[in-house]
Amino acid sequence: LVRALVLRDGRVKAVFSDGTWIITEACGSRFSYFNPKSTVPCERCLSQFARHNHADKLAIALDFRNAHSPEPYWCKALEKGSRPPWKAKIRVERASWALNETSFTYEEETRAFVLKSLDGLSTFKLASNKMCFSVSFPLLISVDDSEPDNEYSYHFQQQHFSASNCPENL
Repeated sequence: LVRALVLRDGRVKAVFSDGTWIITEACGSRFSYFNPKSTVPCERCLSQFARHNHADKLAIALDFRNAHSPEPYWCKALEKGSRPPWKAKIRVERASWALNETSFTYEEETRAFVLKSLDGLSTFKLASNKMCFSVSFPLLISVDDSEPDNEYSYHFQQQHFSASNCPENL
């Protein structure tokens, strides 16, 4: 990946070192693939049906999109990413946080204040300059109801926000 950016209308453009680029639609469900010799898309496709030779680049573009969009989009291309899905017998529906003087810890390597949810699955990180924050949380991608106890598959999603978007009275 050479460059990725979120366009004003919510689409994401990801440019790769081989000269190809991908533009995802704002919702993430469709993409256009361009080669370096053309300004006309070589292929337009639904993200869930991406060909295997485009899946890795689409996963990078969608991961960037999901990090900067209020509504993450999940498709099979993201399964090949660096963070494999995990399974649980319980459904994670919300995060609970304990806020007191000892709730936040400081991470030297990321230079951020960190708050973990009570179950330890979600994380809130505030940059030390207090200009941006990120939230990591489990995103439900599938439910296996073939067994008496449902099995839920999750992917960890991370999103980034400007601190100016955060309500002052949390």
